[in-house]
Amino acid sequence: TPVEDALVCCYIPNQTPPMHVTDHTNGSGTAVLSVSPATSDDTMYVTVTKNNFLPYEGYALVVDAIPATPYITQVQKQSANAHIIWTQVTSDEIGNPLTVDHYVIYRSTAPDFIPGPSDSIGTSAYPETTYTDVGALNGSDSYYYLVKAVSAAARKSEKSNMGYVFPADVNENTTVTDKNRVQRTVP
Repeated sequence: TPVEDALVCCYIPNQTPPMHVTDHTNGSGTAVLSVSPATSDDTMYVTVTKNNFLPYEGYALVVDAIPATPYITQVQKQSANAHIIWTQVTSDEIGNPLTVDHYVIYRSTAPDFIPGPSDSIGTSAYPETTYTDVGALNGSDSYYYLVKAVSAAARKSEKSNMGYVFPADVNENTTVTDKNRVQRTVP
């Protein structure tokens, strides 16, 4: 059962000045507190008290915020290069302002890849939101791209949506009624 109008207190004693934030729970038993720790990996103490109820006392580990997820808007063909463009990240996952340090760009020939260190092809320093994969279209491989934002504390966002580029154009054959496709090799 939700507890309405309980006092929620968050306290970090080891920072200067000490942080102390309070709020009351709503009808759903929820309180939203904006916590601004000076450093990460510190302990924040939490107390929840309601009139005529026993208080709850606990603690939470303060961690740096995780950046929001970037969104790939385009992957452009530029001669033999693939030019990836994404949205700039300016907040954490819940919308609080956050400064991103850089972005990591990942590439694979598999459309369902999970990005790992071996898939990283480079970085782009904030506030830049583009990356050129030089020579990506020289061969016959199709490439799939993902981007992650990285905070100053080295926290990575979730992977972006997937961008892709193919070395050959696929064109519709409009002279055939069954809409067969023909492939044209890019010079």
